[in-house]
Amino acid sequence: MPWGKTSSGFTLVELMVIVAILGIFASIAVPSFTDLVRRNRLQSASEEFYGLLQYARTEAVSRGRSITVTQKDGTWLVKTKDKVLRQQRFTAIDLQVSRDTLTFRQNGTADAALTIAVCAQSTPALVRTLSVENSGRVSLSSKTQEKKACATS
Repeated sequence: MPWGKTSSGFTLVELMVIVAILGIFASIAVPSFTDLVRRNRLQSASEEFYGLLQYARTEAVSRGRSITVTQKDGTWLVKTKDKVLRQQRFTAIDLQVSRDTLTFRQNGTADAALTIAVCAQSTPALVRTLSVENSGRVSLSSKTQEKKACATS
């Protein structure tokens, strides 16, 4: 190339440096992105279960009769004495509950207080907590916490 002419483009060395830098950034970003996806899945599934409990309470009040939320073979059922109103299977989460049945009375109150640990199956240390008070109030923790509530030994 004659002197005085400028070249536009990249040399092979410059291109290799850029690719190496991009590789470093990708190796830093991928684990963070994976953790974000896990947390979002847990949040979504726990909000679905929260919605199921809210639905059961609302149905108890609107129908004027007791509604039971129970687990059967991994599927959660919302039912009256004689009819299943809704059923839902949660595959991305584990639910750690002290008992498998909760009843909402016709006035919206629950037959017992209950705390449920909602855990991601892929990362059992990630936990959100659902609480049902005797008054029937259902609440979901606003943050995903790292606990050993669902960790298997």
